[in-house]
Amino acid sequence: MRLLVGPGLVVLGGCGGGEAGPTKAWATIETEHFRLHTSADDSLGCLTYAEQAERQIVDLWEFLEVPTVLRGRAEFYQLTAQELAEGASPCALQEGLLGCSLGAVGYGVPSSLQHELVHAALNGVGLPPPLFSEGLAVAVTCAPDPGLTLGVPRGDWRTYLNDVKHTGFASLLVTHLLDEHGPAPLLQLYASTPYEASESEVAQSFLSAYGTSLDDAWDSALQAARSCLALTACQARVLDGTALLGRGCDSQLGYRLPRFPAQVAVTGPGMLLRACQNHAPSGFPSLTPAAPVWLSPSDGEYAVQYDDDWPRTELAVTPVAGALTSSCSETMPIAATGAFAQRALLTPQAAPLFVELQADDPIAMVGREYSGSSNLSYSWNVETCLGCEAGQGVDCEPAGTEHQGRFWMKFTWGEPFVPEVFAVELHPL
Repeated sequence: MRLLVGPGLVVLGGCGGGEAGPTKAWATIETEHFRLHTSADDSLGCLTYAEQAERQIVDLWEFLEVPTVLRGRAEFYQLTAQELAEGASPCALQEGLLGCSLGAVGYGVPSSLQHELVHAALNGVGLPPPLFSEGLAVAVTCAPDPGLTLGVPRGDWRTYLNDVKHTGFASLLVTHLLDEHGPAPLLQLYASTPYEASESEVAQSFLSAYGTSLDDAWDSALQAARSCLALTACQARVLDGTALLGRGCDSQLGYRLPRFPAQVAVTGPGMLLRACQNHAPSGFPSLTPAAPVWLSPSDGEYAVQYDDDWPRTELAVTPVAGALTSSCSETMPIAATGAFAQRALLTPQAAPLFVELQADDPIAMVGREYSGSSNLSYSWNVETCLGCEAGQGVDCEPAGTEHQGRFWMKFTWGEPFVPEVFAVELHPL
């Protein structure tokens, strides 16, 4: 990897027209398949970012089985929202969009990089209408989050054929196509369908590639469970210890949390939790300094995600082996001291689940919630147990009463239990 810091560079429009500012000192970071241009004072913070982008590009090519001859270098100019508003990119951006691409070059704020890299990395394959090009970019990055924008469709696929802003249903369609048919027909469609293709041309190209009508595929996609693939999420691993993330190049990447039980805490204003493999419904409890998370990942993997506008944040991951177990004889006590507010147990698999607490001052559960929609609020139960015998809690009562000293929280639920995020909140009284 090379880091080059040069003099003022003007970002030039490659589609006609003159110079588009700003003129400033750029740092250029090069990897094998990627070139990142960023402000000189952000260069050191962007080294790891460039390496992650390199892995994203290669992962995308491998996932889609892109032929080697069609793989070319991708570039990205990292800009601020103000620079974009002042015309720093050669793209004609629609209101509300903070990134764009022309050919193999993307422009935008840090949070747009993963999305724009999809377009830039597939420049050698082709560029179909937004229904497929934007649909794929959203599908593999889960950004913007399609789960927040679906609702009821405003029409069929024709309504979204050239829509570059409302891309949730496009992502749903492409995710369904990849799940059901794999990448080969999508690459064929990419290569054979121009960006400006008419509805009839798109319908014919789709029929040739998939052997079925786009109308039928659209109807099937609306019944699908997944709105995106999250292929490029969770590239960087945060196993244990402390990581300083956020702002600039560290923004908007999915930092993978450990698969072992751990406590996850932040010092900044908050972060979003997301699933790595299957993009889960929105509604994960957010991480805040006052509410660290007990992570019990079971068979899933989870990550935290940052926003461009949040300041640089410290993320601390502390292993808590034995903190979340199905036997109270195997628990490790968690000290409940000071301003103690713990919440969020992720995807438990075993029932019951025990958490042992050691509280110097009285503490009680003040709330519980689900983030998903498959389980009902009355399908799980939380108790406080004052003793433990042969791995099972004794002297248990419904949680909510204040306790101090050594005690256990016991979680049980009815069948079937769908693994989703649920949370309890404990506070000192």
